[in-house]
Amino acid sequence: MRIQLSLLHRLTCYCSRGSSLSRHISSSAAASSLSCGPSARSSHDAIRDLARWQHNSKRQSGYPIIWISIRQFSSRHTRSPRERSTRRRGLDTNDYSSIDDLLRASSDELNSGRFLPTVAVWVKISRLMLDRSTRNTFNNPLLQEQVNELFHHTMESLAGLKPKDLTTVILSMAKIAKAAKEAQQKRKLNNYHRAFGNVLLAEGAIEDVFDVFAMAADRILPDYGARHISNLAYAYALIGYNPQLDNQTLLGKIGDASIGFIEDFNGQDVSNMVWAFATLNVEHPALFQIVGDHIDELDDLESFTPQALANITWAYGTAGMKHPPLFEKVCTHINRLNDLRSFTSQNLANIVWAYATAGVQHAELFETVGDHINQLDNLKSFTPQALSNTVWAYATAGVKHRDLFEKVGTHINQLYNLNSFNPQDFANTVWAYATAEIQHTDLFCKIGDHIHQLDNLKSFTPQALANTVWAYATANELRSDLFEKIGNATSNRGDFTLFTDQAIANIAWAYTVANADGTTIFNGTFTRALLERTFLIEDMTKLYQWHLWQTEELSHAGLPDELTKWCYQAFVTSDATVSRFQKDVVHELKSIGLNPVEEYRAPSGYSIDALVETDSRRIGIEVDGPAHFNNRKPTATTMLKRRQISAIDKIPLVSVLYWEWDILGKDRTKKQQYLRSLVGI
Repeated sequence: MRIQLSLLHRLTCYCSRGSSLSRHISSSAAASSLSCGPSARSSHDAIRDLARWQHNSKRQSGYPIIWISIRQFSSRHTRSPRERSTRRRGLDTNDYSSIDDLLRASSDELNSGRFLPTVAVWVKISRLMLDRSTRNTFNNPLLQEQVNELFHHTMESLAGLKPKDLTTVILSMAKIAKAAKEAQQKRKLNNYHRAFGNVLLAEGAIEDVFDVFAMAADRILPDYGARHISNLAYAYALIGYNPQLDNQTLLGKIGDASIGFIEDFNGQDVSNMVWAFATLNVEHPALFQIVGDHIDELDDLESFTPQALANITWAYGTAGMKHPPLFEKVCTHINRLNDLRSFTSQNLANIVWAYATAGVQHAELFETVGDHINQLDNLKSFTPQALSNTVWAYATAGVKHRDLFEKVGTHINQLYNLNSFNPQDFANTVWAYATAEIQHTDLFCKIGDHIHQLDNLKSFTPQALANTVWAYATANELRSDLFEKIGNATSNRGDFTLFTDQAIANIAWAYTVANADGTTIFNGTFTRALLERTFLIEDMTKLYQWHLWQTEELSHAGLPDELTKWCYQAFVTSDATVSRFQKDVVHELKSIGLNPVEEYRAPSGYSIDALVETDSRRIGIEVDGPAHFNNRKPTATTMLKRRQISAIDKIPLVSVLYWEWDILGKDRTKKQQYLRSLVGI
């Protein structure tokens, strides 16, 4: 009860500006409302009610908040000047290398009435919590009591803290809360995680505590400088919380307040600020614009650490903020470096991911980063997410760095198992190889085996399922066991509500290419989902090929009639270009008297490059340039076209292969002989 009273003694009064109107709430009355007989509610309840009372009262009255510290009332603080001077000597946290010893000393200081350097204690504890050498404690039965005591003393002292100290406490507690939460998730809790977690992570506790912190910071926000206001934003991003203050969030207020003195921010300040806004998904275009302008106007970026550069570009990519001069500045800086050894694997992955996500084309940067990664002895420092994000970025940016893809693929294939990969890592990785048209059968086999051996695919998002099966079809890695597994997982979702239009089209197309059993997916639920969507032309083209597979090859029901018309129209009107290679082949066909019909539209809807008739036989001739192959292996699209024309239109196809045609050079006689042999005349 003593703790509750001390917390509630921190009275709040609302005073009308320019008037004498004021209201006071008796701490004893407030405390009595929180207690029930001999047992009182927890101190968290007191904090929660204090925070809510301040929110509600301010909304109702519109009066500014003035905090009055417990120090004005508690006997602990009514000491003589000599006694106060003695207490200020306190303890030196640098003398302590364990959390236990520090908490014991802090408790002794507090109970003796001497000065307790709260800020330094929290900083030291946060550092020790993050130190991997910190071990479990079993010899301190007072651990929880000492943690509680330190916490409550800190909450009592907030009103007297200036921006630097207040932010330091908030940041330290945020780091501790994050460490405790991660330990809970990984089920690797030690006693420190439990003790501090009981204070900060109990139901609703973290919001209540950091609401009070936010109000304390908001009161003195105009006094903040660059370093501490950026650290304040960073602290709240660490715990993933953005408190609502009046009609604006804390981050919104921080952004508005920061714009006026961005020039005072150093590289770390800027990094912390934009990283926090991106992490909490807080939109503030004006802040991002002025930060980008500030960085672009700097003479150089020598003061920016690799971590800061990675966080800044990641933030702009995540926030969807395109600031070309900023990206150009960072790119130029990185390309001028002698080497990238100071960049961690996560730095490199985040940077290329950011450029790809922001849609900023800088092939030179991708080459520099790719060359560096390829020269590393191994990729053990890359997390699964860093590996998948890296290859995803190169594929998205359209940069084919084959050595990089080969190195990543070989590394993954050599891993003992893939248990550390999550579904998104798998989906992004195979999607990247398929999109970049990089063959790596061993990689697809390794990932396919792992997915097939999983008990279920419940952890796969609809997008991950769609991207995975699309990638295997595109790469012509047509594993029936994998398609069956993904098909069952897709149908088990019940409906297609969570699947995007593109995901639905990609799944349909992938099973069409693989000619795999999809009866569990393609049922009435699937058909109804199609009628509820609005597809892009590319997706309608894929759905039409699925329709041909269902109706013409399998004799099943396909697309609804109205949708069939739209999809057919999209399929037959897709842009087709006639290459110089095709013109050359057609010219030689005419020279040998075959009179080809160019761009013949077959009943299926497919366009055949040239249709000739000889000896009452119709033969389709496909002029297959490099775009039709991946390392001289026909692409999935090429294979599907050949299969469906043969099966549906009953027209035999022959292919003029670009590498065979190139060998013939300018010798027209040889070219004509080649074509005669191809069509059998």
